[in-house]
Amino acid sequence: MLGYRSVLCHSGILGAQKDIYHMRTRRIILSTIGILFGASIFVYGGYDDSPGAQLLGFVLVILGIVGIVKSKSRLLTQEKLGITNEFSFILQPSEHGVGVFTTQKIPAGTYLRLFGDERELGSRSLVRKTADVPKAFQSFCMHRGETMVCPQDFGSMSVGWYLNHSTQPNAVHRNFHWYAARDIKQGDEILIDYNTLEEPEDAKEKYYRKST
Repeated sequence: MLGYRSVLCHSGILGAQKDIYHMRTRRIILSTIGILFGASIFVYGGYDDSPGAQLLGFVLVILGIVGIVKSKSRLLTQEKLGITNEFSFILQPSEHGVGVFTTQKIPAGTYLRLFGDERELGSRSLVRKTADVPKAFQSFCMHRGETMVCPQDFGSMSVGWYLNHSTQPNAVHRNFHWYAARDIKQGDEILIDYNTLEEPEDAKEKYYRKST
């Protein structure tokens, strides 16, 4: 089995995505209330022969419609980007041994929640001396010469530590925050390029070391 060698992602992004989604949903509700309120003022102004009230009601209706259109457009964009959660990935046998597989379709650019909801990067990894890590466990770590970046507890690793290598990865990272590099089908294995993990060249294993 090939191990994963990286420090963890920022699950605060997931929380932020959900907050934005709920905020835009609330805006749609408020805009709808504004339309109803504006319509009632417009009708009341007609009965009361008040052009000013009718104008105010008309403006409120227009603003409400504009608000709904904008919010729905942004919600569609949010849905297109996609959101992953605790049910998005599962460990299964792969040609590499054990790998991380998707349980849903994932659009390109989606943040991949592979390490739970922990917000502090330091709480999800531990720098250990290479000599202190048994050989059988080193494939799960990211090499740093005399030290290695490892799971905090090898007995309870998040699925992200099982990511396998590919020269054609479907996931890429930005500062070790992982995203879908392209559209990923349900049931596909999540694969990364170990050469992007900033390991010293002499510490890389032969199967993923780039030829010079």
